[in-house]
Amino acid sequence: MSYSFKYLKYKLLTENAFKYRSNSPFINKLIADFFLDKSTYPEYSLVENIREELSHSKKEIIVNDLGVGSVKMKSKQRKIRDIIRYSVKSRKYAQLLFRIVHYFKPASVIELGTSVGITASYLALGNWQAQLYTIEGCSETANIAGKIFSSLNIVNVKLYTGSFEEQLPAVLKTIPAADFIFFDGNHRKTPTLEYFEQCLEKITEQSIFVFDDIHCSSEMEQAWFEISNNAKVTLSIDIFAMGIIFFNRSLKKQVVRVNF
Repeated sequence: MSYSFKYLKYKLLTENAFKYRSNSPFINKLIADFFLDKSTYPEYSLVENIREELSHSKKEIIVNDLGVGSVKMKSKQRKIRDIIRYSVKSRKYAQLLFRIVHYFKPASVIELGTSVGITASYLALGNWQAQLYTIEGCSETANIAGKIFSSLNIVNVKLYTGSFEEQLPAVLKTIPAADFIFFDGNHRKTPTLEYFEQCLEKITEQSIFVFDDIHCSSEMEQAWFEISNNAKVTLSIDIFAMGIIFFNRSLKKQVVRVNF
């Protein structure tokens, strides 16, 4: 089944967030505060101005993909504007991540897959009191991200360059708990599950994990199925482009699908 067909099926068969109602007050509040929040936060324009500027850049860099790689861009030599177009999270989903961090205010935030730093900027700006640890396998994209952080005066970020296999264990050793993690790299079943299992050792009941592109392939769908059915996971929210999981034992174990 093609990705486009899966997305069409999701749109047709999944209840729209505007109409979704649950027996769980927690879920209803999440939908109201995150999915239906149309507020214009001042941080949005800061990051989107950077995105707009980079979207016109014809500068070329050599990208070293350590994961599954880009579907749209096969060459390692890529224009920055194409990276922005094809590899960076859209405004809609990056701003959703901002709202989640802004609301829950996790003390530590981990991002697996910095790319050029657009989503990382949203995560860092979501809570200035948090420490963001972001890992990028490609030194050239990491270099662009570092410049973006500097231009936005983002000081609550530590950028690690290297493979997730090398850097994730080191990051986990430095934090008391994995409060919020955005898994946005590799996009293969086995590595995704391995990263998930490592991070489980640092969870609390307040931890939130977000997985990108859970329907991009059968592998990732299998990974999402295993993750959402893990005994430690309670609430799982499938919004097609992402999967969001919670570990709060007071919540009923269920998988919720919301048309966002």
